[in-house]
Amino acid sequence: MQLFLAIERVRFPDRLRVEVSADPAAEEALVPQLILQPIVENAVRHGIGRSSSAGLIQITTSRMDDTVELRVQDDGPGLSTDESPEDEGIGLANTRARLHQLYGESACLNLKNGEHGGVIVTMRIPYRRFNAKDETAYAADSSDCG
Repeated sequence: MQLFLAIERVRFPDRLRVEVSADPAAEEALVPQLILQPIVENAVRHGIGRSSSAGLIQITTSRMDDTVELRVQDDGPGLSTDESPEDEGIGLANTRARLHQLYGESACLNLKNGEHGGVIVTMRIPYRRFNAKDETAYAADSSDCG
């Protein structure tokens, strides 16, 4: 994601600001590789790219008990009122499918307009602690995604 953002900063040198905030309790969480890539790409394309002014993308991670929450928020124009979940693009659809394959009903991906504009994408996955001996520990559990 950092490499992608470096390229986008070249494209939008005066318009793209990115803030990353990581909860120390979530630092050891095992997160699928590149799972945020399409979400951040959408924030750049549909949030920053559609606006003529400078924009902000906020990426936050937090841990709540046995769940890790990943959130990407932009301050762009937001979703139009005629857009529905069925209209989501390939990136979001593939991310949903990937989460379902890895975690079943224990993961969720929500998309909504922010209170003051922009879009907020929230992803919740079961917390699994990173273990260098087993980098493939993506077992599903029965926690409720809400």
